[in-house]
Amino acid sequence: MGDDKNMEKAGKLLKAIDKHNFEVFTAYDAARNLRDLSFKKGVDAEIFLNILVDYGYLKIERDQNGRRVFYKYIVNPKWIAQSEDRPS
Repeated sequence: MGDDKNMEKAGKLLKAIDKHNFEVFTAYDAARNLRDLSFKKGVDAEIFLNILVDYGYLKIERDQNGRRVFYKYIVNPKWIAQSEDRPS
C-alpha cells in the first residue's frame, strides 16, 4: 500500500526535475530547490530518487571530494529528449 504513495511522490519529483531543467544534481540540490515536495533534507529525497534510478530515469554517479563521498544524479538523456518534445 505504501508503494503507491512512494511511486506517486517519485512521479511528482520527476515532473519537478523536468520543470527545473536539472541534468546533474545531488539529493541536497533536489531537497533545496524542490521544497514544494516537502523534502527537508537530501536524505528525504533519496528514497524517491532511487525509485527513479530503478526505473531508468536517473543514473547515480559516486563522487569524492577529499574524504567526503557524495552521489550525483544524472538525468537520462533519453528522458531529456522526450521532455523537450512534449508541449508545456
